[in-house]
Amino acid sequence: MLGLNHCQSLYKLLTTKQEQGLIRYAKVPVVGGHQNLWGITEHGQALAYDPSKNETPSAKVFEPRRISALRLKHILGLQKMKWQALQTGWSGWKNCDRGVKPQRKNDKLRHRPDALVIDPASKVIAVELELTFKTVKRYAEEVIQSHARQIYVEENYQHVLWVCPTAEDVQRMTNLLRQATELLARKDSAALKQLEAYKQQSGVKNISRVGTADNWTQ
Repeated sequence: MLGLNHCQSLYKLLTTKQEQGLIRYAKVPVVGGHQNLWGITEHGQALAYDPSKNETPSAKVFEPRRISALRLKHILGLQKMKWQALQTGWSGWKNCDRGVKPQRKNDKLRHRPDALVIDPASKVIAVELELTFKTVKRYAEEVIQSHARQIYVEENYQHVLWVCPTAEDVQRMTNLLRQATELLARKDSAALKQLEAYKQQSGVKNISRVGTADNWTQ
């Protein structure tokens, strides 16, 4: 994204920003070794907002001790996907998996996609990065039902794109979604009726698809 061709140039830039107190460095333990990370500091956030627009600095700063290996893999995966999207004509990337809370204390937080992004055809796409699989029951009763509501009732997006690391994972994901859909059909679920009604209204044949991390923008 910076347009740099050599790692040496990148490290020089990172070192400069670190000396200015804008970012901090940490070596975070992950499965099989360590991950070198740089993240924004409190001072960096104070300089990253626009006071002329009545904005306030974000309280989110880089805290290495609070990072889990699995969570880190998911975050870095989404960052790579965002870069891929920008390189292939997609726009408006918005992360949805952080900072979402129920409106009332007793409300159960419904499923949210990992991100929303606009494809080159101007469709709003919900992106799901699946690094670990859920049960068929959870896909049926929580994930698919939530997507159906957000597509048909709330009109937040028009399509769901599941992204898996490998082609084998794509096949497994496809089977899980098929089994979840069959489970909903046996229960005469309102979610499937909502999705079918949306298909008839919009004229689209498929509301979701599954792709790999390498070809998902295609």
